[in-house]
Amino acid sequence: MCMPAASRAARELAASGIVSAVAVGRVRRLQTERTARETWEHIKLLLCSTVKRRVWVLPTPDLAVSEFRLAGLRARAQHSMLAEPARPTYALSLPQWKLASQQGAKTVPEREPGALQLELWNYSPSLVPGTALVDPLSLVLSLQSDADDRVQQALAELEEHLP
Repeated sequence: MCMPAASRAARELAASGIVSAVAVGRVRRLQTERTARETWEHIKLLLCSTVKRRVWVLPTPDLAVSEFRLAGLRARAQHSMLAEPARPTYALSLPQWKLASQQGAKTVPEREPGALQLELWNYSPSLVPGTALVDPLSLVLSLQSDADDRVQQALAELEEHLP
């Protein structure tokens, strides 16, 4: 029997001390005594990057770039004074990558003229409907290992405005 992902996530959150599970009748509810900010600070240490792999591709006419979410430093620049990089980075799920590969997206070993950087995410980057950007929490996780001090400062500013 397969365990639903939500049940597993709830168990892991409770085991890590982030939330406590409270039974209300037949329903278990998760609650925390922390503020949203405190919860984020505690949980982000336990979370890994959203990015499974980064690849450079040469776009083809069939590649549906408009369906991908803007990610990386270009997405971060939308929320700060950080300068936009010359080339955008797009996030896509592994099923989207499989489809793009079938449509002829050709990977190249490194950045070259006309190439796009794609981040292959562990989950769908389209969690928030109605926007062309990845969600702010996932963006922070995707860039948290960037060693550039300017990027880390911009991420700290973004975290101050998280919901």
